[in-house]
Amino acid sequence: VVYFEATGQVRWGKDRRDGPAGESKSPPNAARPMPNRNAAALIGRIGTGNGDLFFIGDESGEFRLRASGRLYLGVNDDFLQDNSGAFDVNIAY
Repeated sequence: VVYFEATGQVRWGKDRRDGPAGESKSPPNAARPMPNRNAAALIGRIGTGNGDLFFIGDESGEFRLRASGRLYLGVNDDFLQDNSGAFDVNIAY
């Protein structure tokens, strides 16, 4: 069981800036790592392979992870080259 608490903002496109929850009501985009979840939201994955991605957003509740290994955090965006800013993430387990 892991708990996340995220703050901060990322700029992920022209005139687009969002916090860990991402852009509300963003349309699906097949090119994003999680196509049906909010664009620019905080996401995670365990391990370097094709591990399951999971949506974190601005949730601070309990996450039950199904695998062990290194935790990777990222932004749910299909074009990272124009991104700036950061999320500060506190993790408790």
